[in-house]
Amino acid sequence: MSLPKKHNAETKRLLKKVPKTKISKWLLEEGFCPEQYVIPPCFRIKKFKLQDNPYFEVDTSGAQPKFEPEKGDLINVSFPKTQLTDRTFGIIAPKIYHDLVWHFMDEWDLVIKTLFKNQNKIYSYSFPIPVSKKKEGILGHLRAGRMIYEFLEMAENDLVAEAYNYKYILKTDIKNFYPSIYTHSIAWIIHTKKISEQKEIEVTIHDS
Repeated sequence: MSLPKKHNAETKRLLKKVPKTKISKWLLEEGFCPEQYVIPPCFRIKKFKLQDNPYFEVDTSGAQPKFEPEKGDLINVSFPKTQLTDRTFGIIAPKIYHDLVWHFMDEWDLVIKTLFKNQNKIYSYSFPIPVSKKKEGILGHLRAGRMIYEFLEMAENDLVAEAYNYKYILKTDIKNFYPSIYTHSIAWIIHTKKISEQKEIEVTIHDS
């Protein structure tokens, strides 16, 4: 088994040990705001709990949605990326975000099954939820900004260890990653294209 595949399997094992209640709490309180360097540390989310039911009803009949987010529900926060460019983060209305997490948790087993398919050929070292070998079943407090450096270090170490198996290496960077995703493809991955088109499942992404 290759090192990336082993890392992927270990991530799945650690993730499945974390109770859904802890994952939903982390997503609601730690994952709502952008990185700490974007929003001042005095802005903290507390007592943001997952309710028994979502705030808004989702109409899957194909009719006009009963709830349409108002124009002001997405707040954009810009932060300088370099001297000449900046990066825009999005903060959506708390109730809408709550419902995203609610549906995410409602289908959590399906999410894990989709992310860690046995037939996958491409493995990612990065994972947005901070699982840890040191404290299994408990989530850490590292946000993506710090985790990225740790993932890069792991990937580089494994690349060196397995370099003798390959003749070439390809390095790439995707510009405007989230806006470039065809949103229907997410539903296709999870539910298959045939079922998604039958149910007219649609997903909207905000770069946050």
